Amino acid sequence: MSEVIERYTTAVGEHHRKQLGQFFTEARVAQFMVGWVTSGGKASLCDPAFGLGAFYSAARAIGFQGMVYGLEIDNKVISFFRSTENQVDCSIDNVDYLHEWGMRHEAIVCNPPYMRFQKFEGRDRVFKNFESRLGIRLSGYTNIASAFLVKSIFELADGGRLAYIMPLEFLNTGYGQLIKRLLLEQGTLRAIIRMECEREVFPDVTTSVGIILFEKTKSFNQIHFYIAHEVDHLDI
Repeated sequence: MSEVIERYTTAVGEHHRKQLGQFFTEARVAQFMVGWVTSGGKASLCDPAFGLGAFYSAARAIGFQGMVYGLEIDNKVISFFRSTENQVDCSIDNVDYLHEWGMRHEAIVCNPPYMRFQKFEGRDRVFKNFESRLGIRLSGYTNIASAFLVKSIFELADGGRLAYIMPLEFLNTGYGQLIKRLLLEQGTLRAIIRMECEREVFPDVTTSVGIILFEKTKSFNQIHFYIAHEVDHLDI
């Protein structure tokens, strides 16, 4: 995957990647996340920020036979993926996930864009949709990754699973209070895994990164907190 990322970055330029908040998922991390959300015989998998298809490749690598449905705002990265990957049972829509509504998925896996709220273009429209459709008023400090997570929580079908890798800064912020409440009220927060090896996972990221594992069930469950000092430690 690292070679594909390097070729893509060379083709489109570093500015293009940073402008869209593109940080691509390490293969072993992607396989761990896909394996968790698809366990139990899920027939399909949704990736709201498809990118270069790391989760699609991971699904095929671990033998997942279901349909992979991706959404991606950047047509350049979609074109690059299609030119380098032989797609089987994969559908990608060139749309902005935050503006697409009415979906329901049994398994969601995502590495959302990493951009702070100052660079969250069109957030007023996004926040109005969240309020009108979900009855939720997001703080103006909410970043794009957190908005992706909130939307996915509500689009997860009963009994479905969700895995997100994203900055964990929301755990210690005012705007994050709503997100934490939703994770507890809308289902079962199974685990939060802090990636102490963030340089190995996202070399360009300077904030704390972690994986959130969430299930759309109402069963009481102790929340597990893990620290992964190496990517191989994700085999928990």
